[in-house]
Amino acid sequence: MKIEKYESINNGQYKIYLSDGTILKINSDVIINNNLLYKKEIDNTLLNKILKENDNANIYNRETKKMERKELIYYKLDAVDEQILTILQDNARTSLKDIAEQVFLSPTAVGARIDRMLQEGVLEGFTTRINPEAMGHYIKAFINLEVDPVQKNEFYPYIDSVMNVVECNCVTGDFSMLIEVRFPTTAELDQFIGDLQKFGKTKTQIVFSTCVKHRCKYWRT
Repeated sequence: MKIEKYESINNGQYKIYLSDGTILKINSDVIINNNLLYKKEIDNTLLNKILKENDNANIYNRETKKMERKELIYYKLDAVDEQILTILQDNARTSLKDIAEQVFLSPTAVGARIDRMLQEGVLEGFTTRINPEAMGHYIKAFINLEVDPVQKNEFYPYIDSVMNVVECNCVTGDFSMLIEVRFPTTAELDQFIGDLQKFGKTKTQIVFSTCVKHRCKYWRT
């Protein structure tokens, strides 16, 4: 859970906006579990967990004896972090030495920045990107599925077990699920849709072409 932004409101309170849409009001004079949470004892991951599970929190710096508003900010990339991420997105196998030469830092400093971004959850890891057409999976489709809430405990393990499912999202609207899939043939897609319909009605769209392929550039300034 990440903090999107915060703002000061009346009477020493702060309004915190979390990434799932939750809005919390943090009162500066409220203490969690009767214990002060000191700056040196808290990191962003723990702070985000606290803010999610509690309506009020007192984030206190023992040294300055003041509320630390900067503790309520999501991880911010600087220009060098952005350069490093851009390089890694283009080629995750780029060596620390090569990255260091491009951002004018030492390989050790680059490695420390990457480790920090991994720790903060900005980087989730490193993986491979496969061309599905080269593997014979030519059919790409999006399937809307209406699932009754009482069936979700059965549906979630099932959909996770189907390796042809690229992604499954809970969505708003007439259907509760949006599923992206890849199949070698329409016959196999049709069989999968038939299996899905035990959970509810479906609506399927087969992709003819993709004008913008999957990317992660929204963070770039």
